[in-house]
Amino acid sequence: MKIIKNGTYISTPNKIRKAIEHFSVDDKLQAQNFTPYNWIEGEVTAIKTTGTCSQQYSINNKLSVENDLEFYVNREGSWSWKTAENLLVGDYLFTDHSKLEKIKQLSHLDTVLEGCILTSDSNFYAGGYLVKWVNEYY
Repeated sequence: MKIIKNGTYISTPNKIRKAIEHFSVDDKLQAQNFTPYNWIEGEVTAIKTTGTCSQQYSINNKLSVENDLEFYVNREGSWSWKTAENLLVGDYLFTDHSKLEKIKQLSHLDTVLEGCILTSDSNFYAGGYLVKWVNEYY
């Protein structure tokens, strides 16, 4: 279901960050285009403000997400989309400041994660990291 923990900030095109639970359908999101390389505007296509799961990952103690949310990852010089459960300590994540941030702490937690399910027409930044959940329904 791709749950993101309540309180996680999502980046907007005007560089304001807003907690995920305060978004609604048609709100704008900061997204990333790679060909050509530039920021673009995405849009929330669906939001479910309550959801729980028991398979979560905590990344650098900054972001807690369900195991199947995808991240834009650089591993050994190659970029690809990887789910949270396939991330490794030492991978680099793309941030909303167009920088790379190394994964230094990665924890799998078998506890209940309460959060939101946000779908969009593009990738977006959650907790400062580029993620995606495009054209899927819960």
